[in-house]
Amino acid sequence: MGKPAKSRPTSAITAATIERTQAQVEHAIATAFEPEEVLKAYEMSAACKLLAKQVDASRAIQNKCAASHTKAVRKVGEVTQRLRKEGVLAKHGGRRVKIDSGDDDQASSSESTMTLSELGISKDIAAAGVKLLALSNEEIEAKAAEATEHGKDFSCKRCVAEVRMASADPMKKVDKEAHEEIADAIKNAVTKFAGKLTTKGQFDYVRSRVESLLHFLHVMESECGNRGNGEETTA
Repeated sequence: MGKPAKSRPTSAITAATIERTQAQVEHAIATAFEPEEVLKAYEMSAACKLLAKQVDASRAIQNKCAASHTKAVRKVGEVTQRLRKEGVLAKHGGRRVKIDSGDDDQASSSESTMTLSELGISKDIAAAGVKLLALSNEEIEAKAAEATEHGKDFSCKRCVAEVRMASADPMKKVDKEAHEEIADAIKNAVTKFAGKLTTKGQFDYVRSRVESLLHFLHVMESECGNRGNGEETTA
């Protein structure tokens, strides 16, 4: 009696299957152009993400599938935006727009555009896709990889939420970096000359200059507040 054939571990087969599926999803996303092609890519990405979750794949694999799903949603936003610009898809939230013929004798209207529902596209998915256009596919992949590195789950929903927060306060990151740069500059200047301050008069002079700087910052803060409230500032 011959020896039974060795079988590959189920986990290895599953991981390989998911990786092949994800590669197919990525190809579908990259080549999708028409609405039906985009929808197919989206459905494939959702199935791939679900499969990875059902078999309890590693976080790295699940996050990669979630990244593909996020890119598929982004592609939906990309295509719907293009169709709106081309006049194929109705604007105003996907509602059909009726165009009056302008003929009083023949009062009629023509329906010149399609709606999201007619294309089989969910309004929520289309809206999420448009928001995700703020990120490139490479940035989405980087976010997924970063989540994996920190032992966190990545999802399209979380990615959209981050984009929404960033768009609500686009200067938040810039302001933080500017504040840190100013604080570092002041700290470095004080550290550099601290050893040269030997008398009370010198310390008093530096203190007065710091107080002048704080006053200047206070004036700038007031002007920024006025601009933020829509008030004009005068010289």
